Amino acid sequence: NFITDWFDKGYRKKVALREQFQARARLLQLELDGVDPNSAEYVRLTKIIANYQKLIDRLNQQIAKYEEED
Repeated sequence: NFITDWFDKGYRKKVALREQFQARARLLQLELDGVDPNSAEYVRLTKIIANYQKLIDRLNQQIAKYEEED
């Protein structure tokens, strides 16, 4: 029972973290809408958003794996 609770707690943390990353990426995307596509700021924001998306994808895989095993 302890191990199940421990894995479930990790699962809930990953879901919460994914939601935080998604919210942050959406905010950055909104910020990006007002930036000139040729500026350094635009490049910087797109890289940050891409990195958030990689983290979100990785968390999605881990969450899906847990859900399949459960």
